[in-house]
Amino acid sequence: PAGVSCLNSGTTQADVEGPGELCPAGQYSTEGQAGCSPCPAGKNCSNPGNTDDSIVTDDCPAGTYSAEGQVGCANCLPGTSSEAGQGNCAVCNAGYDCGPADGTASPPSKCPAGQYSSEGATAGCVPCP
Repeated sequence: PAGVSCLNSGTTQADVEGPGELCPAGQYSTEGQAGCSPCPAGKNCSNPGNTDDSIVTDDCPAGTYSAEGQVGCANCLPGTSSEAGQGNCAVCNAGYDCGPADGTASPPSKCPAGQYSSEGATAGCVPCP
């Protein structure tokens, strides 16, 4: 079944119908697949036994990322941001506030009138001089 590996010799029907050998965190399997594959970039695969159905709906939230096969999502570094479901973070553009680098950031927003930011700014928008 999906989420279970059948690569070991001697796997029985009881192995795959029972708890079996779950794919480890950071990997998944589909129905009928013998082994486990790395989870795609941008997906939160922090639990063992991931299936193709479970990873389709489990994107990393905005302000975080995951590389292929990564266990869980990591926070973007200060001065970078990401939208939900991304495999990496991008440098924050000048004129935008990328929010805190703590996994709670929403997508970048334009600095309001009377404020500015530089590319990759870690302090968000600041008042114009």
